[in-house]
Amino acid sequence: MSVEKVIGKWDSLIGKEFHKPYMHAISKSVKEKKNPLFGVEHFRSNKDMFHHFKLTDPNTVKALIITHTAKFNPDILFDIEHDLKGLDLSLTTQTDYNWLYNQGIMIYPMTYSWDEIDGKVNATHKEWWKFTEKVLLDLTEYRSDIIIACDISPVNLMLRELRYGIKRTDRGYGSWRDIDEWCKSKFKKEIIWSP
Repeated sequence: MSVEKVIGKWDSLIGKEFHKPYMHAISKSVKEKKNPLFGVEHFRSNKDMFHHFKLTDPNTVKALIITHTAKFNPDILFDIEHDLKGLDLSLTTQTDYNWLYNQGIMIYPMTYSWDEIDGKVNATHKEWWKFTEKVLLDLTEYRSDIIIACDISPVNLMLRELRYGIKRTDRGYGSWRDIDEWCKSKFKKEIIWSP
């Protein structure tokens, strides 16, 4: 399968990463963890690990919300409803973020696979961090007009040191209001928060 089929229009920006030795090492490590002989009882990964790339064009990304895993988290939707109180939202029945991806709001995972026990993330596979940090650096070199919401200390430190001109906000209460205001002022287009 070609890389373009996996990551869509991101191929020209990050496609080369898929052919580097560290990606082969990640793949090998994750396969070992998936092996029941390794002792991991529950292993989960997105059916389509890189679907967020196919749903969000790198030329139209407005915001990156950095999460620990690609697992859908309804708490993110509760945060949107909490922060944007003036809007009539009904997000809590949603089961994906697709309407956000389509508008350039990208929920971006640091890890693409993880161990899960009783439906809860037990441990993330941090081998992915090298890839995701590379994607962040390549995107923010190419696009300096985006906002990044993150509560992961090493990522914030990296961005502060290497991409100090990029607009950042902490994840959590208030971050969605920051993202909404940034998109209105920078892109002159409101995000439709209700699907």
